[in-house]
Amino acid sequence: MANKNLVLELKQKAKELRKEIIGMIYHAKSGHPGGSLSAIDMLVGLYYYKLRVEPKNPLWQERDRFVLSKGH
Repeated sequence: MANKNLVLELKQKAKELRKEIIGMIYHAKSGHPGGSLSAIDMLVGLYYYKLRVEPKNPLWQERDRFVLSKGH
């Protein structure tokens, strides 16, 4: 189980990303906020806690790959 500080950090990151999602949809004057907002907690948990990724080294051969499909 994740420690309390990590859980709080992940919740804060998800909150920040929700604001960015809403801002992008507002500026584009188009979008589907339901799909993005409903998946953000799962994505933040995977990306910042479970998946093995190195943002500064996107070609790292040992990185995990993640494919998301909302079923459209």
